[in-house]
Amino acid sequence: MFVGIVICLMLVVFVSAGEVNDKIKDAIGDKGISEESVEAVVEVGLGDLPDEIAIGEVEDTSIAIYQVDYGVDKPLFVITAEGSFVAEEGSFYRQFLSFGFSGVSNESEFLRMSSGVEGSLEMGYVMMRSGSVSGLSSILNGVEGQGDVEIIIYKNGEEVGFRNMLSVSDGVSKDFDFQSEGVVTFEAGDVISVYVSSDEGLTWGDVTTTVEILTE
Repeated sequence: MFVGIVICLMLVVFVSAGEVNDKIKDAIGDKGISEESVEAVVEVGLGDLPDEIAIGEVEDTSIAIYQVDYGVDKPLFVITAEGSFVAEEGSFYRQFLSFGFSGVSNESEFLRMSSGVEGSLEMGYVMMRSGSVSGLSSILNGVEGQGDVEIIIYKNGEEVGFRNMLSVSDGVSKDFDFQSEGVVTFEAGDVISVYVSSDEGLTWGDVTTTVEILTE
């Protein structure tokens, strides 16, 4: 059974139960659930978590978990915390790989990693666990000309077939896409990089791309 999870970074110390509930209702609004449909918000003890939810890598974090009942059989859980942690959904960790480019270019090229190192067919993030790519989002600035830009994921130097498509002119363009777990998979040791494929005559710049992955 799929269990919906919303992760919100917020203070959970020194606030009343009513204030916590209001914050949770605001958070679940992003999931398309109206405040009027919420029947109850109940705090769940860390020792009473359902089998579908596990919390890993909690360091110096104040954390609280609330079950939200809104008239359907499948519950929604909201995790609130101070600090940072990785939330595990079922048997998978959701993580994010950051790529980018600062400046202006009129050529197709690989994006840089968060370390500042430019990617390539051989250079990228090395996967430490097996898993799959579940999401991709990109934003860039169109400097001159009009055309299409593809943001392409490479695994071990080969295209994986999952990409963002942006129609670019003057100003900011963005795109985001999701796909099911297990469609584009990788193994520990595989290298993930991201390539910008630009139409000829188009000048673009200032790219930020995020690759969402699920790992075991």
